[in-house]
Parts: sequence; structure tokens; C-alpha cells
Amino acid sequence: MSGITRYTRILDLFTEDQGIWTIMQMSEALGTSTSTLYRLVREMVDTGFLESTVDAQFRLGPAFVNYDRRMRMTDPLIQSGTKFLQPLVGHVDIPATAILARLFGNTVMCVDDSRNASPRINTSFERGKPMPLTRGATSQAIMASVESRRLKRLLDAEGSLDAAARKAFSKKLGQLRRDGYAIAFGEVDKGAVGFAVPVSNRGLGIEASLSVIVAERDLTEQHRGRILALLATHANLIETFMEDVRVEMSNGLTAPQQSKTTKFS
Repeated sequence: MSGITRYTRILDLFTEDQGIWTIMQMSEALGTSTSTLYRLVREMVDTGFLESTVDAQFRLGPAFVNYDRRMRMTDPLIQSGTKFLQPLVGHVDIPATAILARLFGNTVMCVDDSRNASPRINTSFERGKPMPLTRGATSQAIMASVESRRLKRLLDAEGSLDAAARKAFSKKLGQLRRDGYAIAFGEVDKGAVGFAVPVSNRGLGIEASLSVIVAERDLTEQHRGRILALLATHANLIETFMEDVRVEMSNGLTAPQQSKTTKFS
């Protein structure tokens, strides 16, 4: 292992289940000598990626909070979520959660969310939490917009589908492309219904989706039509906003100026 991989292997140890590690525990988990880890961890503490605690233990450091703020201030997709998710979910007249998610490596990750009330059902999609590529409307709407060669590579790497399931999934994506939206009942969370549409900007390298998740028991056919119409409208607003940002960036501006889509927010 060399370069940044040595550091990311250490960072990947810090999970929701275990957020504090000693050098010895890291050594046993990674099969790396303690002397090497002492050097690497010291560098990571110096740069704020790790922080030392009592008894020679370490946890994730404050650098991540700093970088998270920078992403919120500069990432076009996250900026669009801040701008459009609350207006979207505010027009849904049943308890709902709106989610903006994007492709991240071999997973799908929520980058922002918003709710209009106390949810009747909790969704597993949380900001920063990797989710499966093939289950749920949120992920399927993204996968439907991925070009065929990359889609094959992603499914090869994901590896959870056998030949028959993969053929069925490809057929499902084809239908989604024709419909322009995805609907999934309980594929990720029992009792939940997810509605999603693709959102993308090739110039920014963003492949994402916009979703609304509701409890199945609250859903009527009237709600269904309204949610799909809202998703289509707000996906268009988000794509227009991101294109404005892309043009401004290409013109040398460091942050988006007042966008022509502001009046819709």
C-alpha cells in the first residue's frame, strides 16, 4: 500500500459501531506494524483528520467538519438541495421526506434531505450513508441515467445480482428510462414508497436523483400524480441551477451568483 490508500484504510476503520481506536487495535485490524501506524496517525493528527483522546485512543478529527462546510458552500448539487428540497417537500400534503442522492464510487449516497413533518416512517437514506446500487427508487433513478459501459462495470463490482436478477434489473431500468421516473414499494424500508427521477449535469460530472419517500398507508392515486409532477418540476429547476453554476465556474467565478431560478424557490 502506498500514497493516500494507507490513510484511507485507517479512516475506514472509524464506523458508527466503533468510533474510537488505539494503535494496537488498528495494527491488528489492518495487519500493519505499530511503528508504521504511529507515524501515519501522527501525521493525521497534525492535519486534523484524527484527534487523540485519553488513554492513547483516536477518533475522527475536526478537519472533516471544515471540509463538510466547504462542500456545502461550493458543491452545486448540495447547494441545489439547500435551495429546492424544502419547497418541494412543502408542496406534498402528506408526511414526506425529500432526498437528493448521487453516485459515489460503487454506492449511492444521500447528500441532502428535507422533511415536511414528523415522518410516519423513517428512511434508511441519511446524508453521508452509502446505500446499495440496485434497491430502491432513489438508486434506480441514478442507475438508469448511467451510460451502458459504466453501468456494466458498476454491476460487475457490486456483484449482488445473479444472471437472472441482472437481466430483470436491466429490463426494469429500461422501463424507467421510458417512464422518466422510478417507483419502489418497500425495497429499502418496509412500508415506505419511494418516487424518484434522475438529475444530472454531464459538464459537472454529476449523476444523481431526486426522491420523495412517503408511508404506503398515506398514499393515494391523487398523491402519486402530485408527487411525480413535483419531482419533474423540481428536477428541472435543480438541473437549470447546476448549469448556471457550471457556466459561472467556467467563466472564472468561484461561487454561484444570483441564479435566474431564484424566483422559483
